[in-house]
Amino acid sequence: MTKSRPLIFIHGAVDPTDMMHIKAALADEEKAVQEYTAWAEETDDPDLQEIFQHMAADERYHSNTLRHYLQYGEPPKDIE
Repeated sequence: MTKSRPLIFIHGAVDPTDMMHIKAALADEEKAVQEYTAWAEETDDPDLQEIFQHMAADERYHSNTLRHYLQYGEPPKDIE
């Protein structure tokens, strides 16, 4: 199991309620990454492995998006 990285907060104050939501979302995303990764490793079905790996990557992207916001005060440039 990988440890979650500490929150780095640079750009200024975030509303306490927003910060609570961000922390909850990060925890959920990181838990989902761990679960999808474990499920991909546990199954013998190559199609299901690919699906779970893709889902883990999506959750990792969500986590990184929130971390980027905390660090820079804006979403990453690649957000649609």
